[in-house]
Amino acid sequence: GTLKAKDFKKRCMQMTLTQTDVRGSEDCLYLNIWIPQGRRQVSTKLPVMVYIYGGAFLVGGSQGANFLDNYLYDGEEIAVRGNVIVVTDVSLSLLLQLGEKLGCPTDNTTILADCLRSSDPKELTLAYHLQLTNLPMPLVHTLALAPVVDGDFLPDAPEKLFANAADIDYLAGVNDMDGHIFAGVDLPAINRPLVKVTADQVYDLIKGLTVDRGEAGANATYNIYTQSWGDKPSQEVVKKTVVELITDYIFLIPTQLALNLHLQNAQSGKTYSYLFSQPSRMPIYPSWVGADHADDLQYVFGKPFATPLGYLPKHRTVSKAMIAYWTNFARTGDPNKGHSDVPVSWPAYDNKGKYYLDINNKMNKKSVKQDLRSRFVTFWNSVYLQLPQVAN
Repeated sequence: GTLKAKDFKKRCMQMTLTQTDVRGSEDCLYLNIWIPQGRRQVSTKLPVMVYIYGGAFLVGGSQGANFLDNYLYDGEEIAVRGNVIVVTDVSLSLLLQLGEKLGCPTDNTTILADCLRSSDPKELTLAYHLQLTNLPMPLVHTLALAPVVDGDFLPDAPEKLFANAADIDYLAGVNDMDGHIFAGVDLPAINRPLVKVTADQVYDLIKGLTVDRGEAGANATYNIYTQSWGDKPSQEVVKKTVVELITDYIFLIPTQLALNLHLQNAQSGKTYSYLFSQPSRMPIYPSWVGADHADDLQYVFGKPFATPLGYLPKHRTVSKAMIAYWTNFARTGDPNKGHSDVPVSWPAYDNKGKYYLDINNKMNKKSVKQDLRSRFVTFWNSVYLQLPQVAN
């Protein structure tokens, strides 16, 4: 038979924004599939793009955020414009050992697992509380749910598995202020023009990020990030530094590491790097805020075309370019070659030149750049790691 897929299935059970109730259902193993309009039969020759949603293994769903029936992860625009099939997944969830809060025995993992399986799903979901004010440590270190190497789904640490991807093309990148939303939780004054961020607050935040290398790690990190401050840095400079620090720590450094690991292991597979820098559209943010965490998704999914009144022509320019690069890459393994024209030729990331593409609404030949924040990448991946480890 034919299923008329008019409504999304429920997302996996998770906390509401207030963390006082739950939404979703345990019945959440579904895929949403979009094909280009006008095709009565699904072609076996169309490329397939699978989107795995984010949410720190705590929240999220395949439909994304929505206003009425306008969902962020609606694959229609990208499917039609790029002539590809788009699939979004609904289930991706891990459990923390929450036995104590639920009264389960914690001295035997088998009994604990059985107890968690038989416990009330709502109680289990609410047993974990994400603290968002007066944090004892940086926000990133409070995100307790994370994948583990189980030898089955994840056979080994990801950094040891890149040889398996030697013949797979790889494209990865970050937003230029990916860490802004996290930095705003760690130091709320970042988004308050009349409230200052002090040098001591910056140092304390760094100290929380560098616990494994102790005082030497904190001092070295503080020195490299404040090197350009001078005697009296402006508040914009100080606040931008905090955002750059968190962006590097959570997003840029791991991404650069992954790009380099793919490059080192690649046989026939090509590597591509990007920086997304279209400024945030959030009116409540300071004017200096660039592309925040997840700001890229609205453009990849074609929201400026789906809801044109909410965007300007420049936003459609960005969206058209991203859909072209992304769908070309899905089709050919090369973001420049495929069914869609691109504004600038995007060179591969290789040993001759660590090229990356700076993606925004003003793209030209100068958008191709090299050595993305190389001084900080070298610091975190080399200098910092050579310092004596004092904690795990």
